[in-house]
Amino acid sequence: MTPELYDQLAVARWRAAKAVPYLSRALWAASFIECEDVPTFAIDERWRVYVNPKYALSCVPKGTLPGALIHEVLHPTLKHGPRAKVIAADDKAHWNACGDCEINQRIEHAHVQTDPAWVFPKTLNAPDDLSAEEYYRLPRPPQQNQKSGKGVAGALPCDGGSGAGNPQPFEKPGPGGDDDGDTPAGLDPAEGDLVRVAVANAVKDHAETYGRGSVPAGMLRWAEELCEPPPVPWGQLVQSRIRYATENRRGPAPTYARPSRRRVPGGLVLPVHRLPVPRIAMVIDTSGSMGDHDLGIALSTAADACLTLGKVTAVACDAAVGEMTDIRQLEDLRPYLTGGGGTDMSVGIKRASECMPDAIVVVTDGETPWPSEAPDCPVVIVLTRGDPSFCGRPPAWAEVIVADDGGRGGRRKTKR
Repeated sequence: MTPELYDQLAVARWRAAKAVPYLSRALWAASFIECEDVPTFAIDERWRVYVNPKYALSCVPKGTLPGALIHEVLHPTLKHGPRAKVIAADDKAHWNACGDCEINQRIEHAHVQTDPAWVFPKTLNAPDDLSAEEYYRLPRPPQQNQKSGKGVAGALPCDGGSGAGNPQPFEKPGPGGDDDGDTPAGLDPAEGDLVRVAVANAVKDHAETYGRGSVPAGMLRWAEELCEPPPVPWGQLVQSRIRYATENRRGPAPTYARPSRRRVPGGLVLPVHRLPVPRIAMVIDTSGSMGDHDLGIALSTAADACLTLGKVTAVACDAAVGEMTDIRQLEDLRPYLTGGGGTDMSVGIKRASECMPDAIVVVTDGETPWPSEAPDCPVVIVLTRGDPSFCGRPPAWAEVIVADDGGRGGRRKTKR
């Protein structure tokens, strides 16, 4: 990358973060790749932005480069790539245009400089404040060439990319692919989910500090939906059940950390009896079926456990189990939060039981096989979804908490 382009991108990112501080985490999570094969900008599913140097430098005098960077990082923040697969959007160029409409109106509402050539809802003869899916279902504008993807899509400052649901041939492979070592590795899916949760919390905090009108309404709705706590205080419920199980199992333990207030003749010092802090092993489902809301519940559970207990042992698990690690805060978990494949919580429970915990907490959407036999310690299963037809039947030997019960809240308890 040329020094001039590098400097201009650095300045633009700083200005973008100053204009919309609640998106700072997303802006600094992205990496840049100079690419003359892309006409304007594109972003892949690993948050790597492909930059056409001539187009980027042409944005500088117009003051639109910060807005263009915000535009790019909002594609993976809003998960336009996975959302395209969910609705089977076969017209990738039009989906890209619909995603751009969803983004650009929010950038404009944030008072960030935009270009009149960018695609807005009026470009598609559509109303404001709709989602990309709603724009995609509307009738297509006649001036858009569906076969070539030109027309409306060709006028965008964003040429898509897998991060926007429109994969491009110039995208670089991920780590371990056939590429030189100078290409940024980007973010894996788990790291991307952590960035999304951080952005959603920042949006909510900004709105609470400066008022709801300080952030675009669409961004605030997205953040509230992503971080919305269930009606039941499941975090406290998990801790109370864990403590109940461990207290019944181990009971108070004597300690000489401080002397007892009881006195006996002869100057004998008695111990005090304290309930020991339970050793908790968490199994976090990171399979492909875990969406933003599910992972948000999983991360909140881990954060609550760290806050209450001081330290927990955690392991990420999809169809394979990751590395066990002790965490004291949520950031400690980030390097180990890998996955994205199939689901089998039985291997995670088996791995967690090897560290001989007092209790195991499993956070999952429930779409998984379970062990046929109970481990040697109590197990608490936090289901991120409350639909029994989807979640299946958790084992009868586990305590089950439904974190999301279709908006009603609730719990289902099974006896050991």
